[in-house]
Amino acid sequence: MNTEERKRFYNKLIDGVSELHKEISADSVDNSSAINEVSQLINQSNDLIRLTTPNDHVNNTAEVVMDAQVMQMGHEIVGEIVNRVCTLEFSTEEYCAAIQSRFGGNGSVDWNTLASVVAGKFAAHKNSICLLGSFKNESPEVVQKAARARQPKSAPSVLVQPEDVKKVEPESQSGKNLNIFLSKIAKVFITNKKQPIPYYKVIIDPADFMQTIDNAFQVAFLVSNGSAVIEEDEDGMPVVRPVLDKSESNSKKVPVQAVSNVTMRICQDMAKRYNIREPLIK
Repeated sequence: MNTEERKRFYNKLIDGVSELHKEISADSVDNSSAINEVSQLINQSNDLIRLTTPNDHVNNTAEVVMDAQVMQMGHEIVGEIVNRVCTLEFSTEEYCAAIQSRFGGNGSVDWNTLASVVAGKFAAHKNSICLLGSFKNESPEVVQKAARARQPKSAPSVLVQPEDVKKVEPESQSGKNLNIFLSKIAKVFITNKKQPIPYYKVIIDPADFMQTIDNAFQVAFLVSNGSAVIEEDEDGMPVVRPVLDKSESNSKKVPVQAVSNVTMRICQDMAKRYNIREPLIK
């Protein structure tokens, strides 16, 4: 079955669902028959969709839309039938009148005929109620509970300081890492005959961008506490040198704030500029 034939079949199903909806609105079909017809139309739509492949669904989206339309219309019909059934009210008068019209005659009910019809609709209970016996329905005796004795208030506790108190000031792990980082920079600085080190050579790790960011923070911490200095070289590029002279570290200078933008693109360009193959600070 090609796509044109399937589309014609879908149109036929849509017309069938529309016609059924009109019959339900006009009360020309009972609820049970309407449910059966909707089920048949939806099953036919399901059989039709099974004949197609995923590629057909991609190439012929109109068929998928038509299948969804059939499902939607069928759902609306079922919902309307359910609403109609749920809104029906049971009338005792109408029920009695129906029994009277079927089993009554000359103003009286033919109980024998009614019993023969009703007898097949009920089943007797296995147990006989009269054999179950009676039970006592006595309220339990209310037992008065004795009042609980109030506990006397205890004296407030006193905080006692231990006799021997040792003050321990452990060095934080971040401080240890910062000192190790500073010592590595100083070693490279001395090996390079105390020439300032390009800033990007210090921080860039070509294989780990997050390590590059961490190195940049380490340099920032060293500069903020006066352990290192960032300057400019002849080309205007930033260079780093450790502060080995304590007098320079303790001298009061006007602080200058600088903001550095470190991105992967900048790191790649600086790695090419300085020919960085591996991290300087390991």
